[in-house]
Amino acid sequence: MSRDRSATPSSAGRERSLSARVRSLMRRHGIHPRKRFGQNFLVNQAVVESILESAELSSTDVVIEIGSGLGLLTSELASRSGLVLAVEIDRELYAILDAELSSAGNVLLLNTDILQVDIPKLLARPDVAATKAKVVANLPYNITTPVLTKLVENRNSLDRAVVMVQKEVAERVAASPGSKAYGSLSVFVQFYADVGLVMVVPPDCFIPEPSVHSAVLRIDFLQKPRFDVEASALSQVVGAAFGMRRKILKNALRSLPGIDDRSLDLLFARTAIDPGCRAETLALDDFATLSREYAQLSGHV
Repeated sequence: MSRDRSATPSSAGRERSLSARVRSLMRRHGIHPRKRFGQNFLVNQAVVESILESAELSSTDVVIEIGSGLGLLTSELASRSGLVLAVEIDRELYAILDAELSSAGNVLLLNTDILQVDIPKLLARPDVAATKAKVVANLPYNITTPVLTKLVENRNSLDRAVVMVQKEVAERVAASPGSKAYGSLSVFVQFYADVGLVMVVPPDCFIPEPSVHSAVLRIDFLQKPRFDVEASALSQVVGAAFGMRRKILKNALRSLPGIDDRSLDLLFARTAIDPGCRAETLALDDFATLSREYAQLSGHV
């Protein structure tokens, strides 16, 4: 995991310029950030530059931007990539994007909910014609986990995601076994991707200021899962293990479907994993081993 660092302005003038541009656009269009969409507009140029640097864009890249907002980051993405698919659910902001980005020939605006988007189908459109894309997003806190889940599920269509999330969520995604933050989200994402915490972002980098710190995550999707295991079995084992994280592992896994106490004893005997341990102490390969044995014992395969 990369070393985390706090956001520090690289140029006071550029910081004031970005903040002024955001405020000017908000005044001109009468924009009031909507809580239901989790809208917080980024006004720190150092953070913008870090996001762009982490994305490592080229002129052939297709970028899916989730929550394009006022279009300032969108413009930066468009200048560094081949095509930007700008997804914005808010109709008012979509209209502003349509006006502000009308001269950009490589931005395709989509007024929709990213959770409803079929990513492979989107990339297959004739006006996109891509097999893979990168994702850049300042994610609303209220949909962070569903979006991260969607990205992992669509990993075969994605190379990388650089996302702004709540700091607590970033710590959970990047957590190591044995830490308090380590949980089902850590295992799920890290099973299919390499994760790095790029930087911590304080509240004053946004308008309006959120009540908590944020963080930028870089997620590089693997060409194949870190371990060969049936996805549904892994999901059930991880869900059961962390669903009752205060219980020892054996008691937590009793909730798994298709397995009785005798089979559970056999599972632990075959895997040599301590039935008295707790889920947060298990490494990714432990979950892979448990999931393979569970799949066999429960008839998954």
